[in-house]
Amino acid sequence: MKTATQSKTMVLGAGIVALMVFFVYLSLTASSGLPGQRHTYVTARFADVGGLRVGDDVREASVRVGQVHSIEFVDGHPEVRLQLDSDHEVYADAEAAIGARSPLGQNFVELSPGSRDAGHLDEDTISVSHTSNPGSLDKLLSTFDAKTRKATGSLLKQTGTGLSGHSQDLSDFARTSPDLLSDLGEVAGRLSTDDANLAGTLAEAQVLATRLQGSDQQLASLVDRLSTTMDAVAVDGAAPLASALDRAPETLRTARAALKEVRTPLDDVATTMVNLRSGSRSLGKSTTNLLGLLREARTPLSKVPAVAKDAEPAVESLDGVAVDASPLAQRLEKTWDSADEPATVLSPYAAEISRFFTYWNSANRFRDKSGHYLRIDLVVRPESVIGVTNLKDPLVHRNPYPAPEESNRDRASTLLGGE
Repeated sequence: MKTATQSKTMVLGAGIVALMVFFVYLSLTASSGLPGQRHTYVTARFADVGGLRVGDDVREASVRVGQVHSIEFVDGHPEVRLQLDSDHEVYADAEAAIGARSPLGQNFVELSPGSRDAGHLDEDTISVSHTSNPGSLDKLLSTFDAKTRKATGSLLKQTGTGLSGHSQDLSDFARTSPDLLSDLGEVAGRLSTDDANLAGTLAEAQVLATRLQGSDQQLASLVDRLSTTMDAVAVDGAAPLASALDRAPETLRTARAALKEVRTPLDDVATTMVNLRSGSRSLGKSTTNLLGLLREARTPLSKVPAVAKDAEPAVESLDGVAVDASPLAQRLEKTWDSADEPATVLSPYAAEISRFFTYWNSANRFRDKSGHYLRIDLVVRPESVIGVTNLKDPLVHRNPYPAPEESNRDRASTLLGGE
């Protein structure tokens, strides 16, 4: 009885050990597929495999169809042996590309088996010309200079620090992201047009970010106030805002008409400002002189009250003089009215009158030894007698009644006195 029990225990223990060995074997060979399963092997030659490792997926149309069995370096090129599940046909025009599963460096091989018309794949090997190299994040970052990589690292660090403790905000963002992405698509479409100056916008955004640097607390306070404002706008289901928006078109049309009316006065203001520019510039230049004048005028101006006080009796006495001069002013007014007609007649001869007084001044400038300045003698000529008879002397060329500006040119040009 004891021997039979011991035999059963030994058989049970041996079975458990065998089962454990079997599971260990399965765990060690699970990456190569189930025991006894048939596979198709294809070799793909790449120029560079990047971070591809043994055991990475092989996919076809994003569906896993196998895994990377081995990676070897042969004749200057890495050769990747692909283990495909079951009987998987691969043809001569097959292509293979290495893609990234995640930014953390996990890769996979995307296989395009080709078409049956191309025929069977020679030597089960995909040539280098039919494979594509992987695009890794490291290679992407290596294209930037040191300054750009440093700035990118700083951006990622600050972004991570800023997002820390905002899990609820991220959750809200993810919940509303479909609507945001739709709006973002619209914005991206507008930015891709020829009229959009994206480079200038980014440059201005950089300038704005630089100016806002160090204003985190003010921006946070502004965002809090904006949140309060938006809450107030959303009261009653945003009905007041909707009502205001409904009235906005009519209000804008009225405002547009008012702005058109204001345009003409504004144009006049603009013209006035342009005209005032030169005067303002001159005033600005004379500001220094004006300040000096005001500074120096303080002393004489301080004496004005005393002078004004002393002048009060004289000014009061002028009242009587003004009263006495009133009749004289009336007579002077009549005199000027009477002189209006002679002045009108003589005004064309202003040059001749001025010339007469000039000659008179010249004649009286010098004197002789006796102290006489000017001697006037009466000279009797034939024309003095003939003139009485209203006959013209042919030897006299003078015009007794010259027109304005003719007396200075009234000369004889012939022997007999003709012009």
